[in-house]
Amino acid sequence: NISEHPPTGAAASPVDKQAKEADVDRKLRFYGVIKAFLQGRMPDNQQIDQTLAYVRDHSPIHVNKLSPEGKKFIQDLRDIVETARLMVAEKNADELFRNFIWHTR
Repeated sequence: NISEHPPTGAAASPVDKQAKEADVDRKLRFYGVIKAFLQGRMPDNQQIDQTLAYVRDHSPIHVNKLSPEGKKFIQDLRDIVETARLMVAEKNADELFRNFIWHTR
């Protein structure tokens, strides 16, 4: 109950539990990625592709609130991310870079 004068014994829950759980899950996954890098692990091409696709498709800001120049800038960043995604898929198809890092650590 979120009111000015809640009844006795009422419990207030001002937090959206689903949003909180999603945020905690996102932070735990990010922590897992950092720990993996610290242990010398590298993501495989599929993980890189999924991450870059997510970054390309999910803007951390509201694009429709930007000026035309800001919208163009965001689109340019998306194009760069897409180019990087394609480069990984084409140039590192056999994951030689990942294997090199693993064997030389």
